[in-house]
Amino acid sequence: MRTVFLSFLLLISAIRLSAAEPSVDSLFSKGDYRGATTALETLIEGEGATSSRYANLGNCYYQLGDLGHAMLSYERAHLLDPRDAQVNALRSFLMKKTIDKLPDAESWFSATGGAIAYALPLPVLLALALLFFVGFVGSVVTFALSRRRDHKRITFYSGLVSLILSLFTGALILHWVYAEHQAKTKAVITQPEVNVYRSPSQKSEVTNQLHEGTRIRLVGQPVGAYQQFVLSDGRGGWLLLSAIEPLVKN
Repeated sequence: MRTVFLSFLLLISAIRLSAAEPSVDSLFSKGDYRGATTALETLIEGEGATSSRYANLGNCYYQLGDLGHAMLSYERAHLLDPRDAQVNALRSFLMKKTIDKLPDAESWFSATGGAIAYALPLPVLLALALLFFVGFVGSVVTFALSRRRDHKRITFYSGLVSLILSLFTGALILHWVYAEHQAKTKAVITQPEVNVYRSPSQKSEVTNQLHEGTRIRLVGQPVGAYQQFVLSDGRGGWLLLSAIEPLVKN
């Protein structure tokens, strides 16, 4: 039943490309997922990345059985448009399909803040922050020039409300900026199974194995062919750089 549900979501997501990239949609519909993958990667490199292109790239990789690159594509789609409910559904569902099944490391406070921040597009938040700030400045000027006590009272409270709303929208904007910054430290395991080492050496003790599709947070700079990392549950170690792909391309 889960497979049917996911396939349904994948097909709906693929339909979004029909108007803009009919050739890709045709390849996907014919079951030529490898060809559709190549076509989408060419589009992304040549014309630029969009959330829908990465979402459909993830769909193709999923159909090919490549959960690592499917998750990587969905994560990149989410980064480009965290408000896309369909991408979020695909991303959450694929997490449950991975072997390691590690959830997001977000706290309730962070998740709630994200839900509020992503309720409106970033350009709208920027416009609102500017509008509220202008309202605050206008209230301050009016308060300073007004001689009537009732006018001063009205402008004082108006300015206070404008200031609070300006700071609140500013905090929501900072959440967008912080999320983009944090994405630079994230990566996805793209190999079927990889060893986790205690130190950056192949002779080091192997502590456990991780599998494709698992998301990790990078710690520091690579040491030779190895990269230190931390999982959402707090575990960490070292693994080969060749086994992962960063969320943000260098």
